[in-house]
Amino acid sequence: MNILNKKSGYTLTEILIVVIIIGILASAGIPYYKDHIERQKAASGMTTLKIIGDSVDRYMALHGDTLPNHFDFTKLDIKLDTSALSNNNRSYTDGGFVFTLDITNNKIDAERGSGVPNRPLYTISYSLGDENDITCSSTTEICSETLHLT
Repeated sequence: MNILNKKSGYTLTEILIVVIIIGILASAGIPYYKDHIERQKAASGMTTLKIIGDSVDRYMALHGDTLPNHFDFTKLDIKLDTSALSNNNRSYTDGGFVFTLDITNNKIDAERGSGVPNRPLYTISYSLGDENDITCSSTTEICSETLHLT
């Protein structure tokens, strides 16, 4: 037996099979990864919405149970980036969400954009006042739950 003539290494077929297997595993895992990232963004949006909602509730406790028509985000006791305010200071953009103050319905909405106008990925709503419910609704399965926060 001649040891010098023996070739070592992998054939092109073996390398190709390994690359195909890695590709199949990656294609199966990427949708789960994207879903996990979007759920984390939704949780972050809910947290920001809760902070803003609590601040509005404190304002209502100090100034009466209803919000005046001239109310906007600048009247809150929390620090917001003023460059992210729009729509007469009734909209605030942060972390891919647009938080909108809805005085008529006594709530704050947070919409996560999808890149298509008027078609958000999901909307999170915070009911002001005694209920303090956060509702997350979506056409996908990112979130479909109602949380009662105390």
